Amino acid sequence: MINDYTLNPKGDYQGALDDLNKAIKLNPNNAGYYNNRGIIRSEMGDKQGAIKDYTKAIKLNPNNASAYNNRGNVRGKMGDEQGAIEDYTKAIKLNPNDAHYYNNRGLARGKMGDKQGALDDYTKAIKLNPNYAMAYHNRGAVREEMGNYRGATEDYNQALKLNPDEVIAYYNPGYVRGEMGDKQGAIDDYNQAIKLNPNGKYIMTTEYEDEENTLYYFKKVE
Repeated sequence: MINDYTLNPKGDYQGALDDLNKAIKLNPNNAGYYNNRGIIRSEMGDKQGAIKDYTKAIKLNPNNASAYNNRGNVRGKMGDEQGAIEDYTKAIKLNPNDAHYYNNRGLARGKMGDKQGALDDYTKAIKLNPNYAMAYHNRGAVREEMGNYRGATEDYNQALKLNPDEVIAYYNPGYVRGEMGDKQGAIDDYNQAIKLNPNGKYIMTTEYEDEENTLYYFKKVE
């Protein structure tokens, strides 16, 4: 029997993997176990193993939107943006009310050069979750690329309002302010970014988001 479902606060991925291996051995037809093991494998850098687990989870439960989303994340990280879009689209079809799925598909569409598609997805994510700071940031980035600096500034400011401690939330507005001729505003934003991250070079990255339940693992197997 599997019990004591708990958080893994220390990032003990190997311990989580061992527990999930035991859980799967006891119950090889539980799609959730494969989905969670896929997340652990992805965190450990085993992307092919993660893909295999997500695919198994989908085979056991074709209505598992989370597994489609998570497989899409790994496909995106492996450079298979088209495959990622297909998985996100399937996840959205199964659960059209999850803002993360739209945000993730927006990232993949943006990488494929479909700026309007990305913009539409971020807007949908924001509609579903008006407090989704990352979706505002991502939409701001697309608007910036499309030359809509005013719209980009509005989105970046909203992302800042929702998450004022995020370095990237100051870096991008600073760039846009510079492009709009507001040099002092740009300097102020960059200074704030440096204040938040004083030790080393800042590298702007964007990550896909896994399902929140991936923070959990099975602590005890009996």
